[in-house]
Amino acid sequence: MNVASAAGLRPLEERSIYCSSKAALIMFTKVLAVDLASDGIRANAFCPGITDTPMLRRSYEDAPNPQAELDRILERYLIKRIATARDMANAILFLSCAESSHMTGSTLNADGGRVFY
Repeated sequence: MNVASAAGLRPLEERSIYCSSKAALIMFTKVLAVDLASDGIRANAFCPGITDTPMLRRSYEDAPNPQAELDRILERYLIKRIATARDMANAILFLSCAESSHMTGSTLNADGGRVFY
């Protein structure tokens, strides 16, 4: 499993290199799935959305108006909340367990609906 980003599926302003590299990782995962299927190896990509981390908190806490910046960030997401590390771990666990054994070349988005919202 590769960890990409929802930014590989829907771009972010002023982050062309980041978004492009994540999109490339998603395609790389698909190619791996094709190349490794005959050996019984699965390859999937995981695309997390915003997650409560020190880096994310700095991105809005250091703003002149932290609440306004947080509101601006959350506006991009259908689910108007920041994910927890447990939210992300549960999605990764699903891709790692037998319940997803028929998935390969797939991209699992845990992005709070950002990709389509």
